[in-house]
This record gives sequence, C-alpha cells and structure tokens, in this order.
Amino acid sequence: MLTIERLKDMLSIRIDVPRLDAGVADEFRTQMTQIVESGERHLLLDMDRVEHIDSAGLGVVAGLLKQVGRAGTVELTGVKGPVLKVFKLTRMSRLMTINDAVNGAA
Repeated sequence: MLTIERLKDMLSIRIDVPRLDAGVADEFRTQMTQIVESGERHLLLDMDRVEHIDSAGLGVVAGLLKQVGRAGTVELTGVKGPVLKVFKLTRMSRLMTINDAVNGAA
C-alpha cells in the first residue's frame, strides 16, 4: 500500500492504491501511526496514484496533522482531479502544503 523513501529531512510516502477510502483507511491509519510513532515528524505524502478519496481517507490524512504535532509537517504532492477538489472543498488545502511534484518539496 505504501512505498517509503527518505528525502533530505523528510520521509516521502507514496500511496500505491487508487482509492483511499473506507476499504483501506484502517490499514493506512495503522501504517501511518507506526511511521509517526517511530519518530518521523516531517512527512511528504505522494498521492499521484490516488484517484479517489472519501471521508475515511481524508480523516486519516487530517489526523496526521495532529499526530506529528506543531513541530512536524505534512505536505502533499501529486494531488489532482477529484482528490484535489475534495481537499479544496473541505478546506484541508489551507491546513497543509500541496506541492505540484515530489521534487518541489525536497
């Protein structure tokens, strides 16, 4: 479900499923919690392969902000189409940085 790579001072996490919805939200939450509990506080979520997100998936992404705390960051990249529309409609795009490309965040 995830491909993880270190980029300078942040961890790049590519989401390798086309639907980030209730069907995968629990597994995604568990994996992201393990990453944060291991000490990672600066995360770049590559959502280039995600074509659909529902409230469950959005909730996990939003929960990451609380998990990393004020000293951490959650940035998104590869957000497009209907997924970007959801982030804008819910105003989540105001709470986290959305980059155009992975290299834009590095």
